[in-house]
Amino acid sequence: MKKEKIKTLFKNIRGFSLVELMVAGGLLGIVSLVMLTSVKTTKDATKKTQQDVTIEAATAKINSIINKVRTPGMDAGVLTCENLVINGANLNINPDLVALGVFNNLNLGDGVSVNNIAVNFGDGGVVGERRPVNVVITFDIRKDGQFRQVTRTLQTMVSISNAGVVSGCLDYNSERINISATEESCRLIFDDCGAANTFNPALMARMGVVICEALGGVYNDADLTDFVPGECNKIEVEEQLSSLNLKLNGEDADDDYGVVQ
Repeated sequence: MKKEKIKTLFKNIRGFSLVELMVAGGLLGIVSLVMLTSVKTTKDATKKTQQDVTIEAATAKINSIINKVRTPGMDAGVLTCENLVINGANLNINPDLVALGVFNNLNLGDGVSVNNIAVNFGDGGVVGERRPVNVVITFDIRKDGQFRQVTRTLQTMVSISNAGVVSGCLDYNSERINISATEESCRLIFDDCGAANTFNPALMARMGVVICEALGGVYNDADLTDFVPGECNKIEVEEQLSSLNLKLNGEDADDDYGVVQ
């Protein structure tokens, strides 16, 4: 009796059909593909983060050097702006970061290396006093057989003579404020600071408007950008000038007042 039951039990247990195996295999493949894609995406994101950290750390290190001015008594082994930016009486156009001791190797790891560092004068400043300097770092990045470059630009300040001789580095943060404030104030008055020192046409026009309106007139100027004054035209201005003339001279003013310019 027992043998018959066991036989019947095994007869009722059947295996997987070919269709079921194919469906199960397909589902397993899809799940595996999703997992592999997720792992690769996470790995790529981690790699990029590591590379970004390496680049920013190298940039911060160079920035700390170029904005550190050598002072009396400072240890000679401390790297400062003078080491990296200045070469004799000129800028150090393409400094050797390894020879200077900034990095032990231009290959910084994580697929990042320093391709080049260029030092050049920036815009602004005052010749004979101080000029801003750009320090442009170019990084090579390699990942999965692909190559790309990124750049970081830093700034510092040097003291310079009229002949273009660089004599030393300056405190960038304080000098930048001085230069910005001086140049902005200058351009409110002059059209070309440090050169012809011609008055700013916009300032001339604005002064004309203020003075004219203060006298109760209307200021007319066809071109506010040229250096030709406009006209202040209105009868109230003539009346005020006439009244003022009578008070000052004690006599009648001329009837023909003309146009006030």
